[in-house]
Amino acid sequence: MSVVENIQIVRDTYELALWRFAFPDCVRSYDDEYYHIVDSNNYGRLDADIEKLEKLLKKCPHYLDAYNSLASSFLDCDELDLAIQVWRKGFDLINAIFPTEFEYGKDKIEYYIIDNRAYFRVCYGMAYGLITRAQVLNRKLLKTWDYEEAAKILETLVTVYPNDNIGARRSLPKCYLYLQKYQEILNLLKKYPEGASHELEYGSVLAAFKLNRINQASKLLTRAITNTPLVGEILLLKSPKELKAEDYNDDYITCGSGYEAYKYWLDYNCFWDDKAKSFINEGKDLIESVKSEKRSLWGSAIPEEYRSPYPKDFSLEGCGIC
Repeated sequence: MSVVENIQIVRDTYELALWRFAFPDCVRSYDDEYYHIVDSNNYGRLDADIEKLEKLLKKCPHYLDAYNSLASSFLDCDELDLAIQVWRKGFDLINAIFPTEFEYGKDKIEYYIIDNRAYFRVCYGMAYGLITRAQVLNRKLLKTWDYEEAAKILETLVTVYPNDNIGARRSLPKCYLYLQKYQEILNLLKKYPEGASHELEYGSVLAAFKLNRINQASKLLTRAITNTPLVGEILLLKSPKELKAEDYNDDYITCGSGYEAYKYWLDYNCFWDDKAKSFINEGKDLIESVKSEKRSLWGSAIPEEYRSPYPKDFSLEGCGIC
């Protein structure tokens, strides 16, 4: 067996459309050191994390996960530009090794293969950094560039692995809405007839509405409300009550909860003008109906004496949003 001196992406012996990453021995030899850094977290000392990760990358510049962790540490220190620079180093390293015979749209990179996961993490991190920077930029041209590059990265991820364990389909709608690529949102939704996200489902409603496809928008609105009614409900509010950072953890939001709806409002409200929001009124009765049904079905498989109360988090009122 030949020794791998640099990162490679190689075709699977049996499944020719399947590719996997192969790392040099130095990557595996530094696993213990890497996991000690990220698991201990130095009791919250991010500066120590950064120093140790930088030293690791000097010794082993092929360690993709170290790029992602180092960039994330910079981000936690509010050093967004430094975070993007680190992600780009890892991202450029990946792009440099892709062979010309790799066919996008046909060949796949499976997330379930452990050695492939660092690729997904670095690429998604790069896109996340660009989107984050785009949201704070004042210059339209630079903002557009960041959203366009982020969209291309995320498009690649859902192309090489449509199951999308990393959640690229949840971030793509924001890029497409800013770039006014409404048809691309609808095309993306077709790839996920059952497993779409609320960002994609409500983004598709808005996309169809912007394209003046009202019948399609109505059908998509029914689907979106049926799955996540609180997102529709919060869009009907003139101004939700602002939640403090300590009121909820952005990293641990329950699916379908009021906090999830609030997070959507923070990220996507800027795309919904008054005319588009008024269209949501079409589903106002359905919102109440779905909410009532979810309450009545809560714990229905459990005997009533053992059934827990319906969680307050599954209402805007219970979360203190209205």
